[in-house]
Amino acid sequence: MYRAGPFTHIMVYIYRQSNHLGGAFPSSHVAISLVLTIGALRHVRPLGYLFVAISVFLSLATVYCHYHWFIDAVMGVFAGLGGYYLANYTHTKLQGAL
Repeated sequence: MYRAGPFTHIMVYIYRQSNHLGGAFPSSHVAISLVLTIGALRHVRPLGYLFVAISVFLSLATVYCHYHWFIDAVMGVFAGLGGYYLANYTHTKLQGAL
């Protein structure tokens, strides 16, 4: 059966006992892919274009395969944008402090 540990057992129980079809608010997968895409577009543009395609398909697939609701993916975009620019702001402030 499942030998991966207690978390796997809990998730298997939840999926078997409910009609839960996915969802985690916001989608960290979408957020992280967007952060990487923006960074690549700013610093390694050809790689950034590849990341754009990957991010779009990842966002669509997470909703289509019922791993996330649509709103999870949308808020993942906002979380990614906010995270990227907050990290840049923090980096700039820390560079000035050093």
